[in-house]
Amino acid sequence: MYLKQTGFWEAEKTAPLMLLNKGYLESKGFDYMFERAEKWVSLVLTPEEIAAPEVQQMVWPEGLEISRIIIRDAERTFMADEDRQKIAKFLSVVEHKFGDYAQGLSFLASLLLLFLPEGKVLAMLSKINTDPKYIPGYWKHEAVAFARDAYVFERFWRQRNVPLADHLNKTGALPETFCQKYMVALSIHVLPFEALFEFLENFFTRGARYLFQFALSFVQHLEKLLMAANDTPTVFAYLRLDTKMITYPEELPLAAVKAALEVDISDIDDDAKLAAVREEVFNLKLRGRFEALAAARAREEEEKRRREEKKKQKEENGDSGASDSEDDDDDSDFDSDGDDGIECQICESNWPEYYCKDCDKLVCGMCNDKKRPPHVAGHKVKNADEDTIQQITEKLAKTKL
Repeated sequence: MYLKQTGFWEAEKTAPLMLLNKGYLESKGFDYMFERAEKWVSLVLTPEEIAAPEVQQMVWPEGLEISRIIIRDAERTFMADEDRQKIAKFLSVVEHKFGDYAQGLSFLASLLLLFLPEGKVLAMLSKINTDPKYIPGYWKHEAVAFARDAYVFERFWRQRNVPLADHLNKTGALPETFCQKYMVALSIHVLPFEALFEFLENFFTRGARYLFQFALSFVQHLEKLLMAANDTPTVFAYLRLDTKMITYPEELPLAAVKAALEVDISDIDDDAKLAAVREEVFNLKLRGRFEALAAARAREEEEKRRREEKKKQKEENGDSGASDSEDDDDDSDFDSDGDDGIECQICESNWPEYYCKDCDKLVCGMCNDKKRPPHVAGHKVKNADEDTIQQITEKLAKTKL
């Protein structure tokens, strides 16, 4: 419960995590939020789960290393070194327990830790990450489950509004990019706190289905603004409510959150229907891409195995002077990182959705959205299809980047 710690509020009230507070916490009071957050716990966890000893008292594993990605995310969350170290330590425990990590996970963890003890937050995150009601598979290095559900959203949206669906595609706003904000990051850093906390309560209550409802409601509320925006940066600015670039009606976020509960998603009102739609969308939109990626990785592994075998034979034969070109292959960054996945080549963290022709790099939705250098405004991008991913995979396997 970070907000109960002496000096925390003074140190962090202007931190990145608090940018959309807009005076809400001060107006409601911290005690109100502590009580409200306890209700969130009860929405996610059963009484038996809450009573578990490890939930009541956090167990801290020893000797966990903190990854570079987590260090970066801690720096993007809090201002004080002490607070960055605390959240980084907690996120390392989560990464160790889940066996994977994504930035959206850090957003929710950091927010919940403002109001709740670590044990309860870890239990909530674990339930959200594993229970089919919520978002299992979203908080992964390669979030196939999220990509699939982003296209489930697109299917629903196209059924409702073909002109806007076409407009979003034309301006490069693919569902895998902007839906990250609402589904993986759970609208943290998009919605002001007043609307965000109601969004979270609806999500904790209804699970993943509410994410579809909210995304549909949110885009509907933005329709006129989006249709009037003809360039990619402005479209993305509206989709993330970036007030540095655009303005919007003050009441829009909360209105979209409330209206979402009335959005008709009867096509997926039971688990069997949802599973069938997800399978259909995956086969149509994503299977080819991931099969191509798997094939490229298999070729890469075979090439790596062949090089290692050749090197071993030379050593056994007493020939330690392998050629420079062979050594270069063995020392490639792709191999030395020991990372089996393809990452965004800007942040080296998220799954890539775009290929930037100017950078000659795979770029995730977040980096494309924020135009993180060297990927800047004006660069030409295209969807990272299976052929592009395969080409980049093979290139990474053979050269140093």
